[in-house]
Amino acid sequence: MFKKLCLTALVAILVSSPRPADAALLLAIDTNGVQACASDQNTGCSFGGVILDQNPNVNQMGFGNLPIQIGGLEVLGSSQTATYGPPTNILNTASFQITNNSAVNQVGNIAISATGFTPPISFTSVSGSGTLQLATGSAITMEWWADPANGQGAETSTDRPGTLLHSCSFTALDSSEALACAPPDIATPYGAPYSMTLYTSFNLTPGGTLVGRSQTELAEVQGVPEPASMILLGLGMVGAGIIRRRR
Repeated sequence: MFKKLCLTALVAILVSSPRPADAALLLAIDTNGVQACASDQNTGCSFGGVILDQNPNVNQMGFGNLPIQIGGLEVLGSSQTATYGPPTNILNTASFQITNNSAVNQVGNIAISATGFTPPISFTSVSGSGTLQLATGSAITMEWWADPANGQGAETSTDRPGTLLHSCSFTALDSSEALACAPPDIATPYGAPYSMTLYTSFNLTPGGTLVGRSQTELAEVQGVPEPASMILLGLGMVGAGIIRRRR
């Protein structure tokens, strides 16, 4: 009987391990009313036109090396990644260049979100950066969100559930303006699976480019044994049961 209980405990440990493939990684963007979305593994999105994910890896979205035209914006080189702990939960987004190649200001929003990040966590770190090039008068706001209710974000370009952790705003006063944001860690005492959402709103002047846009949100998983340690613990319980039965 004790052996059966140990085996049951081992199976329960393995089954309870995180399953990142079940999570949803989404992106939504709009600019001057033109809307588009993307989903990890092209599993489906319902916001405007569809941008195809060309990265075959689960929990990673990439759109290749060719420029993508979304209204008056040209996006060159973009990737989004969700990483599930332990040891660390991470959601990040980056693009090489976003250029306004139209004759009018491009005003819009970008949201990236993923669900099912591993608990428990105590603090979250956020950061963002980029350069506004030939974009005097352009304005950018970056936001970082987390939802202890594990709500899916980025189902529209302004969909960001949960709590605003931090926000940074920048205005280009010259032809080359660097932007960077890295506040202190933010308390997020979450004990259940949760979601993270990255958000950018922008007003990009004609001919202006946002170079090296990046945002990251990450949290260390607290007090959770590594999978290998859990397996060894389960095997040890089984071994102890066998020895006890023989005695």
